[in-house]
Amino acid sequence: MYNQIYVSISIVEFDEQMTKTETEFKNIEQKFIKIDMFVDALKNDIQFIHESMNKLQNEKDYRFKGSTITYSNTQNGNSHSILDFRLNKSESTLSKWDNGNGGNSFTRYFRKKMHIARKSIGSNGSLSSMQLLSPSSSSSSENSGQDSNMPLFFEITRKPNILVQTKPFTPHICNQNCAQNTFNAQSPIFRDDVPYAIPVILGWKREVATAHCRYDGSRSVAVKEVSYVAPCGRRLRNIEELDKYLSITNCSLSIDYFTFEVYVELYNESGNSRIRCNWLNNDITVGRESKIISAINSCDNVEFPSDFNYISSRYEGRSVYIPRDPSFLIRCECNDDCRNKSTCACQKLTIEATQSLPGRRKNVTAGYTYQRLKKFIVTGLYECNPYCSCSDTCHNKVVQNGIKARLQIFKTVRRGWGVRCLHDIPAGAFVCTYSGEVMTEHAANHYASVYGDEYLADLDLIDICEAAKEGYESAPVEEISSDDDADEPDDAKDEDYNDEDQESDESFSSVKVKSNRRKAKNNVLKKRDQRWSNESMHDEDFSYTLDAKRFGNIGRFLNHSCSPNCFAQSVFVDTHDLRFPWVAFFANEFIPDLLKEK
Repeated sequence: MYNQIYVSISIVEFDEQMTKTETEFKNIEQKFIKIDMFVDALKNDIQFIHESMNKLQNEKDYRFKGSTITYSNTQNGNSHSILDFRLNKSESTLSKWDNGNGGNSFTRYFRKKMHIARKSIGSNGSLSSMQLLSPSSSSSSENSGQDSNMPLFFEITRKPNILVQTKPFTPHICNQNCAQNTFNAQSPIFRDDVPYAIPVILGWKREVATAHCRYDGSRSVAVKEVSYVAPCGRRLRNIEELDKYLSITNCSLSIDYFTFEVYVELYNESGNSRIRCNWLNNDITVGRESKIISAINSCDNVEFPSDFNYISSRYEGRSVYIPRDPSFLIRCECNDDCRNKSTCACQKLTIEATQSLPGRRKNVTAGYTYQRLKKFIVTGLYECNPYCSCSDTCHNKVVQNGIKARLQIFKTVRRGWGVRCLHDIPAGAFVCTYSGEVMTEHAANHYASVYGDEYLADLDLIDICEAAKEGYESAPVEEISSDDDADEPDDAKDEDYNDEDQESDESFSSVKVKSNRRKAKNNVLKKRDQRWSNESMHDEDFSYTLDAKRFGNIGRFLNHSCSPNCFAQSVFVDTHDLRFPWVAFFANEFIPDLLKEK
């Protein structure tokens, strides 16, 4: 009897061990499949480079010298280096090579995608008037004052390598197996890919077709519509169907990787992909951002400024304490990725805050719409925090997920360094943050008197709200025009919100640079109620300032504009203290890439 019991127990243990072994083998098999896909992608890249070199060989005579490929022009015999895989000690800046005739040194580097960039903050503007430089201004800065015989920085924009193939559609009920081959979009292998092309790499298809024609008198208009084809073959015709599919399949891709704007192109193969290059840094972030951010100089031989340290998030300066205690954070219990604003505790904070100003009703549509922010919210936006129950693909987590757009810093002729986009950016998309050292008002005033205030920006959300409550602007800026009203949800109740009766939130700046706040505080600040003011409780410096001069990110290079294509938004992520919001930039309108001509 005891022998039978012992044998039975041994069989059960053996079965459990076999089950664990089979699971481990399956995991190893999946890893090998991913490695094979990655190797195939590398092979395609190498094959593409060889094909490109063969095409160029018709005009130039190429000679291979170690890791550097040099070519000699058949007309004048000048020799130049066009490809170099050797990096310097930091492994971020490509080394420079002489052209063999004692002339200028140029960096030549083949990449799969196009890089782009932008400029620094002036001392008399507001952060709400920032913009990415347009293709027209970029091209004018690159082509002026240049030697016509200077070699061109040669880059290629092309379709991405497909890692997962879309299956032909067969009638079925979608489940988690439909998107099981989807990789994590935050993987390092996608650092140099256009975010809206990542779904295509992972087995999705994005198709733009003429749906129907509308006749306006004697004129017919072709209407284009965008649809996505999922890896399982199912066609999704709008953002609502796509969102439902992502929820059912538990896909690891967040909804901001998709766009139904017909003007957005995933890649540009017909545009001019040759730009001048005197100096290039392949990644100024040194891996601190989720995306590669390059810097290029096509105007002169001035190198990228090295007098600041790149940081991806704000840095607490001396005598500054940012309260991040989880017990003081509102946490939601959503299990649907916070798709319902009326039940998400964090999104309800954003909505409830909109009625805090006199004459304002509760705006039930305030906040993100499918991870896009179409309108500025003067009272701030509250994102879900790491202590919430929702996942990383939550509809209310955008800024904290980091930069997803491909941006590039470049040198302009008249406006110093600037920022431009390497791909199309749809309206409402998150661009980047403005990070720097958080200072007290007293320290910022002293610092500005010694080193200047061109990179100082006030965290003055409370002041702006108080000014709005009194019915006037404390920091007038150019009003941002937008045609996105038609895209806003129309499910707001009349008793909660009437957009026509409200003064535009865009009349108020959420943050402004230091020089704009040197004026004396208005007596309205004496009337702060306890909802907005913490000064009396803490008995400390009330106002704080961001300084991006010594510690900063790509946001410090954004340009001022009278008609900006970006707006600044105060966002609360790791703390709900009104004195310490994050400063995030969102696209106010459709922003075309560098290669498009206007």
